[in-house]
This record gives sequence, C-alpha cells and structure tokens, in this order.
Amino acid sequence: MRGRAWLKVMVITAALVIGLGWLAARPVPDVPVYDGDLEFQASQAMLYLSELVTRFPRRDYAYPARREAAEWIAAELGQNGLQVYTQEFSEVIAGRRVDGLQNVFAVLPGRISKAILVVAHYDTPPFVREGAADDASGVATMMELARVFSRTNPRWTMIFLASDSEEYGAMWGSYRFLLASGWKDRLAAVVSLDFANMGPMKGIKLRSMGIHQGYTPLWLREMTKAAIARETQAIDVSPVMEWVERSVAVAPTEHGVYLEAGIPAVDLWGVPQDQAWQSRHYHTVHDTLDKVHPATVAHYGRAAERLLRTLQGLEDWPSGEMRYFKLGRRYLPGGAVLLLQLVALLPLLVGTLRARLAAGRGRAGEVWLEVRHLSALFLAGCLGYLALWLSSEKGLMVKYELYPATQKDPVLNAPQLLPLALMAAALIGGYFVFRGALRVRGGVSPAVRRAVALTGLLFLVVAAVLFNGGFAALAFLAPAIYLWPLARTARNRSVRLLNVALALSALVVFAAFVALFSQLYFIGHVWWYILMAAAYGLFRARAVLAFLIAAALFLRFTSAALCRE
Repeated sequence: MRGRAWLKVMVITAALVIGLGWLAARPVPDVPVYDGDLEFQASQAMLYLSELVTRFPRRDYAYPARREAAEWIAAELGQNGLQVYTQEFSEVIAGRRVDGLQNVFAVLPGRISKAILVVAHYDTPPFVREGAADDASGVATMMELARVFSRTNPRWTMIFLASDSEEYGAMWGSYRFLLASGWKDRLAAVVSLDFANMGPMKGIKLRSMGIHQGYTPLWLREMTKAAIARETQAIDVSPVMEWVERSVAVAPTEHGVYLEAGIPAVDLWGVPQDQAWQSRHYHTVHDTLDKVHPATVAHYGRAAERLLRTLQGLEDWPSGEMRYFKLGRRYLPGGAVLLLQLVALLPLLVGTLRARLAAGRGRAGEVWLEVRHLSALFLAGCLGYLALWLSSEKGLMVKYELYPATQKDPVLNAPQLLPLALMAAALIGGYFVFRGALRVRGGVSPAVRRAVALTGLLFLVVAAVLFNGGFAALAFLAPAIYLWPLARTARNRSVRLLNVALALSALVVFAAFVALFSQLYFIGHVWWYILMAAAYGLFRARAVLAFLIAAALFLRFTSAALCRE
C-alpha cells in the first residue's frame, strides 16, 4: 500500500474508532459505600500478626511446622464461634509430590446462602523467614475481620479462608477450594488480601486481572475504590495499563483464580511510599515484623471492612460483565469493545486486499505452496512446544504445576540446558520433516508471500477478537497490523531495507513487554520464565498456538522482505 493511501485509511480508521467509541461510551455508575462506624482494631490484627510470624516463622511447603500454623489459625477462628473446616491436598512442587498441604476456612452463616469470600495465604517461599508483609499481614487482617463480623448477623454468608500453596504451586490452595469445598457455585464475590505493604503506606492498589481470562467487574472495582478512598489513596490502573493487564492475563495474586472461574473478585495490594526499598526486601529473609507498621494495617483493614460492609448492604448482585474497558470516568461495554476492535482492523483489511491484487492472478499454485510452507513452520513450532511440555511431564524440567516458581526463586536464574536442547532439536528437525512431508519444493515470489502472510494475519486477529483475545492480539500484533501493509514491491535496495524494517517492527511490542515484565516482577531471565510458563500451562493452549502461527507469519513475511522482486 502506498504511503498516502495508507495514511488516508489510518485517518478514517481513527475517526471511526473515536466516533463510535464516543457514541458507545457510558458514564461510570456511582456505587454505594458503607458510611457507618468501623470496628477493625489494628492493635488486635498486629497481635495476630506478631504471634503468627514469631511462633511460625517458616510456613513453606517443605517445613512441617506449617501444619502447626494452620492449626493455630483454625483455633483462633474457632474462638469467634465460627464453623471451622480444614481441607488437605497434595501437589507437585519443585519436582516432587508434596502431601499435607492444608487450607483452613471458617464459615459465618448469613440469612442468604450465597457467600462473600475473604482470602489470604499463610504460606511463604522456603527462602523467606516470617513473611510478615507477604502475607502474614493479609492473614492477620482476615482474622481480625472474622472476629469483627462474627458479632454481626450478616445478610450474605461469609467465608474466611487462609490458603496454602499460594507462593508455590501456585495458588493451588484457592484452586483446591474451588474444586473441592462445595462453595464454588455459591460464591457471590471474593476479596483477596495480599498484602499490606512494608513501611509507611502510600495507598492501596486494586488488582483486577484474572488468570487466562476475566477482569474485576466495574461495579466491584468502583465499590472497592470508594471504600479505599475513605481510608487512604485508592490506586487504580490507567487505561494503558488496563489494556496491558487484559492482554497478558496473568494475575500474581489469588483473586485471579476466582475471576478465571467467572466469580467477581478483587485484590487489595498495599503500596509503600518507597517502592524500591520494599522491592529489595520483598521475598527475602528481611520481610520481618518490624517492617509492617500498625498504621498501615489500620488503613488496610479498615478499607477491607468498609468494602465488606458495603457488599453486605447489597440486596442483589449487579451484572458481572468483565469485558468492558474503562476510560477515566467513562467506560465501553463489552459489545462496543468487540465492535471497535474489529473496526480497528480496517487498515489490515485494505492492505491485505491490495497485496492480493499486487500478487496477481493465476498464482494458485504458489499460494498453496506458501500455505504449505507456513504449515511446516507452524507444525515445527508445535513439535518444539510438545518437547518442552514433555520435558516437564517426564521430570526433565523442574515441575511447578500451573505456574513456574515464585518470584526470586533461584531456578528462575538457572535455565536448564536439556529441555532447551530438546526443544531446539524438535523445532529444527521438525521443520525439515514437515517440509518434506508437505512437499515444500520450489520458490514463491515475495509478492505472494506478503499476500499470504497478510491474509493469515487478518484471519488470526479476527479469530482472536471473536474468541475474547482482542486485547492481546491488538497489543502484541499492532506493528504488524498497521505497518506490514506498507511493504511493497522491492526493486532496489532502499525499498528492500524499508520492507525489512517493517517486518522487524513486529518484534517491538514483544520486546517492550519483556522489558516491562522484568521491571515489574522479580523473575530472573524473562525468556526462561516464559518458556517455563508455557510448559506448565500458565498460557492456554490456544494462546500458544496463536503465538506459533504469528511466529510462522513473521518468518515468512521477513523472508519476503529480504528478497528482490
């Protein structure tokens, strides 16, 4: 597509998206918030916190005293007259089966059987002692809230859950609770407490992203913000970060488990005044009692209590739509988001049609040869992924079930050569095997390669939008969607160099994501973390397959850019 035509299409697309978005946007609704007295006692929560970390400083999966901590939590909850239950389970953690993992939860019956769940994890990584902030502070807050609400006659049933195996497994405590407790179909909302910060508090951030899918419904998000704002600064994500979160769909806390199951959930994450200082102590032996301030626990606990009392005041539950997109004080409903994502593909549609015309007619043989070449690349990628997955299943890679190891685990800084070598061999060998099996012989003109690549990209992104992957597709594939149509017939070096630059632009967003991810989370080598995550199932199979298709399209489009017509 010529530059002037491309610019016109981009302007038309922008005008359509902005115009339709303006027409579809609705004001964020006002939500009620409890305005009465609160009973949360920070001093009592600090007593719970002090006893938990002093008597049971090690609460990791490898240390038997974790069970003593669970028994203590159960006894304290039982003193409030609540019905207390334990739930034992086993998981594969760090390459071995671990028995005796244990959830503890207390039930406060309400006038209605649907329940509000309050969850905090009591386990820690093996390389942490005390874990005062993460997440003894959340457990202590949950226990104090259980004491406070045990004196009430609630409308909605309440459940207070101290979960195990959140740090390693990971989040298997909440997964197990959903699977085997019998409460899954009766949960109306979930409030996760992970965690009050270290040192002086700046505010409390809402965490809203689910695992694989889901996002905190707008009503719960606004209600949580309003409750927090009465106690401290309420920190919500910007539209840009919301798009990033919806694209990645990897929640670092337990609320994501419930969002994945379609249950409204939110996490309260304490934000310190000195983030760099906290980051140095987070997930280390320095996460100790002296770094958790009573004032921080007071703000955190009171915000949580106000939110829970607001939820208890609801006569019914609002709509749980999760596909909306928030724009400041306005938002786009899910249907409008879907429409706008499809409209945003107009430049790619026009570019694809022009590329097909430029390729000329009477080239059906070349088109099918190019499709077979793409298929060989894609199938080789699938074989490489299979080799990686089998490496974890057969004990050739450290096994952590759904997630890789928790943040700052040494394994994240020690890539394993054997599974990498097997994956590379499967990729390379598979390509030649599938190329031979599919009879990929002869050359394909660059024009046909570009046309087929753009057509494949268009079908991939449309499918992603229709199957609730539009945020990720438009984020990670944006350079390809909007710049690849500019590639044109290369009759000289300068045009060929331009085509190469356009092809390589597809890597920009992915590289930026890797850089951002490494700054936000302490996960060692990001590329190794991503491979581990793919092997363990952190990314859905359809997401992995979409990535492999995009990679095959990129390779073929780049090869076309390198060739003279």
